Amino acid sequence: MQSLAGHEAYVINGTVWSWERHGWHYYSKEEYLKENSYRSVTGYVLDFGARTNIQFKDAIEQAYDNKGYWNLPLVGQYRLQQNNCGEAFCRSMNALGGHGWEAGMTPRDHENYINNNLGPLHKGCKSLSLEVEKPEVS
Repeated sequence: MQSLAGHEAYVINGTVWSWERHGWHYYSKEEYLKENSYRSVTGYVLDFGARTNIQFKDAIEQAYDNKGYWNLPLVGQYRLQQNNCGEAFCRSMNALGGHGWEAGMTPRDHENYINNNLGPLHKGCKSLSLEVEKPEVS
C-alpha cells in the first residue's frame, strides 16, 4: 500500500530527507536511489533566492514538528492522506506565502503546481537514473 501515489523526498545540503513511516529518514543520494530502484525519480531545482532558500529549507526540516499526530505502532506520525511525504512541500510553500495547500496531495499534484505556478523559481527538472553501477563480471 505504501507509495501508490508516488513519494516525495527533499535534498538538503547533499542529504536526502525522506518522510516515511516513523519519521524522517536520511540518505545519501546514492543510497536513496538504490533503496528506491523500484520507482522512477524526478528531481526539481527550485531557487527562491538566498534568503528565501534558507526559509524554505528550514520549513521543510520543521514541517512535521509538533503537528499533534499520535505515534502509531506501524507508521509513527506518518499518515497516507495527511502528514504524508508531500505535506512538507505544502507547509513550506504556505510558510513562504504561497498556496501549498492548493497544490494537492500527491507528487503528481506538486509536479503540476511547480510547473504551472513557480515560473522562474523553477530552475530545472531532471529524471534521475536508478541504475546502480554494477561491477563487471569477467
